[in-house]
Amino acid sequence: MRHLLPQQGGGGWLAPALVLALSLTAALIDQANYQQDLTYIALTVIVALMALAVALARRPSEGRWPLGPAGALLLVLIAWSALSVTWSRVPYLTFVDLAAMGSVACAYAAWRIVSAPAGDRHSSILPAGLLIAGVAMAAFMIGQFFTGHRPTAFFANPNSAATLLNALWPMAAVAWLAGRGTLLGTPRAHHGLLAVMFVLVFGVGIDGSRAAFLAGVGVLTVVLVGAGYTLGAQRRSLALIAGIFVTALLSAWLVNVLGLGTGRLLGERIGSLAAPDQAGAVRFLQWAGAWSLIREAPWLGIGPDVFWLAYAGIRPPGDGSAGLYAHNDYLQFWAERGLVGLLLVLGIIGACIQRFSATLRARTFVGDDDAVRAMSLAAFAGLTGLSIHGLFSYQLQMPSVLIPAFLLIAELERLAPGGPMVNLHLPNWRRPLSLIAGMGVFALIAVSIGLTGASQLLMDKGVAAMNRGQFEAAEQAFQTAQRRWGNADTPWLHHAVLYQRLLRRLPEDEPELRASLASEAMLLLDRAAERNPLRARTPAIRGQLRRAYPDLTEGDPREAFERALSLDPRQVSARLNYVAWLRAQGDERAARELLEDGVTLDYGRRTRPIPLYQATAAARSSAGDSAGAVALLDRVEQIRVDLQRRLNDLD
Repeated sequence: MRHLLPQQGGGGWLAPALVLALSLTAALIDQANYQQDLTYIALTVIVALMALAVALARRPSEGRWPLGPAGALLLVLIAWSALSVTWSRVPYLTFVDLAAMGSVACAYAAWRIVSAPAGDRHSSILPAGLLIAGVAMAAFMIGQFFTGHRPTAFFANPNSAATLLNALWPMAAVAWLAGRGTLLGTPRAHHGLLAVMFVLVFGVGIDGSRAAFLAGVGVLTVVLVGAGYTLGAQRRSLALIAGIFVTALLSAWLVNVLGLGTGRLLGERIGSLAAPDQAGAVRFLQWAGAWSLIREAPWLGIGPDVFWLAYAGIRPPGDGSAGLYAHNDYLQFWAERGLVGLLLVLGIIGACIQRFSATLRARTFVGDDDAVRAMSLAAFAGLTGLSIHGLFSYQLQMPSVLIPAFLLIAELERLAPGGPMVNLHLPNWRRPLSLIAGMGVFALIAVSIGLTGASQLLMDKGVAAMNRGQFEAAEQAFQTAQRRWGNADTPWLHHAVLYQRLLRRLPEDEPELRASLASEAMLLLDRAAERNPLRARTPAIRGQLRRAYPDLTEGDPREAFERALSLDPRQVSARLNYVAWLRAQGDERAARELLEDGVTLDYGRRTRPIPLYQATAAARSSAGDSAGAVALLDRVEQIRVDLQRRLNDLD
């Protein structure tokens, strides 16, 4: 593979290749972290820090950090996010988001620093590395598809995987249009570029994503127009690139028509765009909900990474998604980071347009600058795809996509004429004091982030022990997790659940111990609520304790259950416990209304409302509504049939 990694002007290829490998590894770790586990976030940041350390170590005595306008705006966005901790509705989640964004900044800084000796000369390391990663990812997705799995790579959603491939396939198309060896530095790679493009675009279309299709068309437009204008590409060559794009998407459609995989029919989904009120019905609901949150805090926002919690309380009944994102990155940046955050994101996009335009204006003749123009075009086309996809999805919230994106931005800035906006001179690492100080800063960041991951591991260990009935081990794990990093609410919440389970097992003849456990559980819930006032499960557990142990607790269960359902009406456990309490109070009418309200909602996880459907069916049957009861039981049966079908498809 070494022929794809030639010598880079001003120094060898090893350090840049290692920086790129570590940055993409950080992105891969985040890609696999679809449950937002703090341990994986910590690993992502630490690996990105390692990439930065490699870049800094390459030139220990004369290093510099060339900072372009997009990179500067990224740093301002991160600084604004850090400031928003002071007004965030859930500060610890904003801190976690800040750490994740820090991994993006580390990757950007590492590439700008390690590539600084090359100046504005082209290097094939980045395009070659990204193409290798893209082909590996597309091959994995295709393998998933033909073995009965959804083509997600390591993402939770195929849409996310298609987004990333849309940012990478322009590299193959532009490299072929630019001519042998121009972009990748070796003529031998030229023969397979069209096949590589086909594989990548096939991966984009294999699941039938409409947003990926629209973004892909935007990418293709930039590639064709840009290559014709700046590379002098012949019309025949441009037509061939367009033909491969169309053929790859048609092939993806055909394999789905033939039932060879698990994707959706791209043709039908594209056709549905003719009726946007139907094709985007759920999106319109999500955007309306996001707009409601924007109106609550238009200037400052509700806090980064808080959307999914705040949205739960205002989520429209017809939104059957997971409810985690606005499915429009720009609305979500506005909702979470305020108008300032949105303007900074738009400023980054504007800076990329300006840098690309400057490169085209300064290098208008075909000749020695072909490689620079080609790389700038490929990077800008990929970034265009991400920007378009961001109108319909949420990938710009994810370091797994933002890290490759800012590697492209870093290269776009590096190759633009006029040099960087500012050159930040780095300390001389050969001096002992500078080296010790630098190592101390790195260690402080790594340990701080590592403690969050350690807390998550301990909490997971405690939950597993609790589920096995090992209550002493569970308590020890929860207490240690609280000491490691006590800002998160989850160790306190699970600790309260542990005491709730213990109360169920304790005999009635131990009143003092039972009272102590109930009191401690309530205190733990108080601490959880202080750290995260938007999590519905906390007041739901409080209501359960008040309902089950009125002699050991204080307060009205009604207040706790209503608080839980106001935070998240889809909190099934809270709803059913509230129904049971209302019935115990003799208020069957209110209980029935509560059940009926719950079944009008669409749920992200189809199995989640099954107990609610069953309870409502029983209530309908008791009230003489046998037809309504049968309708709900049929819905439950259909959910089970669909689930069994999916399980059979995986065998």
